[in-house]
Amino acid sequence: MNQPETGQTHLKNKIPVVFSVDDQYALYLAVTIQSIVENSSEENFYELIVLEENLSSASKRLLSSVIEGNTNFSIQFLNIASLTEKYGKNNLYTCFHFSPAIYYRLFLAEILPDYDKVIYLDSDLIIQKDIAGLFDINIENCYLAAGHEWICLLHSARMYLNANLKMKTPWKTYFASGHMVMNLNQIRNTNLIPKFISVLRKNKKLRTPDQDVLNIVCQGKVTFLPPEWNVCWHWKDYISPRLLKKYRVYETGTNPPALIHYASDRKPWNSPEKELADLWWFYANKLPFKEKIQRKALEDRCRFLQKNYDMVVNSIPWKMTKPLRNFYDFLKFDLPEILKLLTGQRKGK
Repeated sequence: MNQPETGQTHLKNKIPVVFSVDDQYALYLAVTIQSIVENSSEENFYELIVLEENLSSASKRLLSSVIEGNTNFSIQFLNIASLTEKYGKNNLYTCFHFSPAIYYRLFLAEILPDYDKVIYLDSDLIIQKDIAGLFDINIENCYLAAGHEWICLLHSARMYLNANLKMKTPWKTYFASGHMVMNLNQIRNTNLIPKFISVLRKNKKLRTPDQDVLNIVCQGKVTFLPPEWNVCWHWKDYISPRLLKKYRVYETGTNPPALIHYASDRKPWNSPEKELADLWWFYANKLPFKEKIQRKALEDRCRFLQKNYDMVVNSIPWKMTKPLRNFYDFLKFDLPEILKLLTGQRKGK
């Protein structure tokens, strides 16, 4: 496993930003990087570190091209296949729309032994302010800084977290793992990685495995991000306006949010009609290979719509109501035609 170079410059503040990606998400990660570049400062040096296992040379060239001409940016690709083999891929189970790449963040303290503190970002978000503002958050006495995951306001989510994570007030303490500032030095010193693996081995039914593991192990040693650095677009789909207002979710003052995370299976590329999707496309359309992004987005949107269609037509409620829908179709379409036919026969007599 190669290590990133750390000696690019000693004159500027270094901001290490870590991603994990595969070929499926490489084009979308390019949009995230584009948003960081556009909102960067010449006073800082941004070290982009991409964790991967089988990322193609074409994807690496594409991602590298985003920072071309920016002397205060570097990008490194670290193949960590040996590490996932070490901890056993059988332990790294996935569910829903997640891929094995979600687990890379658990091993950062080992992957990056020369770094004491890093930003970790998923590949489905954009940054609208200098990301140095996120890196500067003080986590000296904590394992990490992360944002509240407000989905836990839902009754079903609270029941799950109470039963599986033993959280009595999850809306106060449960956090999202898709955008974090991580104190790798503290994680190393307290030897947390074996604890992460132990929790994974004991819990095979976690809904968001990496996130739940981090919440179980890191509770009490977490700093919560300011609201502007923690906006997730799926909250409005699930949480009532009353609760959003009560807990000041989405409250970023008069300024636009600094970080927008397009969490859930809905993404700006498969659901471009949704609120905040236009901000993602603003950065996507600035890239020289925007046509590639648009073609892939169209393909992914078709797959997404087909998947949701199949889910609906194969659901039990849909099957149970099929006789009623057939009867409705008969009344609306077939019966008028039958009456017309009968009327026409009578007229002919």
